[in-house]
Amino acid sequence: MNIVLQAKPVFEDRNRFKEIVDPLLPANYSERGLLKVLDIAAGCVQKEADKRPVISHIVEELEALNKMKSHADEAEGSGAHSAPSLE
Repeated sequence: MNIVLQAKPVFEDRNRFKEIVDPLLPANYSERGLLKVLDIAAGCVQKEADKRPVISHIVEELEALNKMKSHADEAEGSGAHSAPSLE
């Protein structure tokens, strides 16, 4: 089966987003981070190739997300108050 066809129903229903998450990942990820990763993934599985993002854009988006996570982890470790999770 085509991955685009498999993923489409999950991307269309916000209540099903967690179905696509690897069950081996720790459950302490933020919903905001999950939404961003799914947004990136949804772009990658567009049916029409010209609507898919170029890999350099995907890398930039993932690096920015990783930096946000690193800053949040540092703030949590220092006792500073970080932004609340959307979960």
